[in-house]
Amino acid sequence: MIGTTALNNQMAALLVADADTLAPAMNANKIALVTTPFTPTPATVVGDLTLASGNGLDPIAGATGSQLAGTDPLTGDVVMTVKPPAGGYIWTSSGSITVPITVYGYALLSNDLSNYIAGALLAEPQIINIDGQVIDIGNPTISYPAGVTF
Repeated sequence: MIGTTALNNQMAALLVADADTLAPAMNANKIALVTTPFTPTPATVVGDLTLASGNGLDPIAGATGSQLAGTDPLTGDVVMTVKPPAGGYIWTSSGSITVPITVYGYALLSNDLSNYIAGALLAEPQIINIDGQVIDIGNPTISYPAGVTF
């Protein structure tokens, strides 16, 4: 069976408030930049990824508590938005960059970086090779196509 939009929205509302996944009350989930090619899938695990660290590219902790959920009015997709911390999900390179760092995408992980929750590719890989370069991913979302029941 395919659930109704109301059913899907309720499931999304429960998920974005779930303290074990998207809405920890303490120790917020983090978003990390990924520096090797990868394909985000439901089977992706942290061990599949190389996470950026140092040079201003360390994982950024988001906001704790309930995240945001709704329906995209154009597509009908269920959309869950990962609330950004103050300052947003923006990385600015710094320090001594001795070799170019290619960033392919990013991953939403548990606070201790041990559990992969979701991931996305950048529109195109970004090469960081000097201080002061910025990667801004805006407000990351997890979406499910209309008609797909959780």
